[in-house]
Amino acid sequence: RAVTHYTEALRQHPQNPLGRYNLAVALANRGRYHEAVAELETADRLARLYLENGHAGYRARALVYEQHDPGRAIMSWERYASSLNAISNPTLFQAAEARNARARLTWLKKNRLNGADPQ
Repeated sequence: RAVTHYTEALRQHPQNPLGRYNLAVALANRGRYHEAVAELETADRLARLYLENGHAGYRARALVYEQHDPGRAIMSWERYASSLNAISNPTLFQAAEARNARARLTWLKKNRLNGADPQ
């Protein structure tokens, strides 16, 4: 259902990088990994044009890669956490997201590289 929702939304706003990141995560959650990676690449191109930072891209990339490429997932969670930690006056949401990213990163380093499921 999420894939359909984001696909429909992107028909109306095809240049929206956040929508593309969300579609990538939804595709990965449905097991459509290669399509998800293609959407990440499109979203990254758009984000360079329209977004001030790469926070959303790092998070989406980490979520997509968790199931198929733990090394890339770890790298993406590290970048996400670092990008949020670099904010001088983070919002409560950004601070919570940074904590979540660090927790996810710790879990992945400890478990996922050994084959455990992050869900």
